[in-house]
Amino acid sequence: MLKRGNSRLKSTKPLKRGGGIKSGKSVKKVGKRGAERKEINNKLFDFFAEKGIISCEANLEGCLKNSYLTFAHSKKSRKIHTQEDWLEVGLLCVECHSQIEGWKADDMLSFIQEIISKRGK
Repeated sequence: MLKRGNSRLKSTKPLKRGGGIKSGKSVKKVGKRGAERKEINNKLFDFFAEKGIISCEANLEGCLKNSYLTFAHSKKSRKIHTQEDWLEVGLLCVECHSQIEGWKADDMLSFIQEIISKRGK
């Protein structure tokens, strides 16, 4: 049996696997807002597929090109209130998305709007 990585641990018991949802606990159901957003996301998937956009639209330093693509909204999620806000997105890899998430809200907004204008809605 393999020992744990930390030499100070004396136990040779195997590590437990899983650790997901413990029995007796339930998963929160999708609420009204979550259901609406899921429906809108399906429209976004169709839109990007029709446009043939299959790679990151940002291409910032460290870009993953066409791996791990996500929707990057022009506004922070707590500021998204309308369907139009939710639809104002760019398709970015997680690396580029993480970078712009750290920006000021105004910079993020202008960056995504610039991507959308280059794309031609």
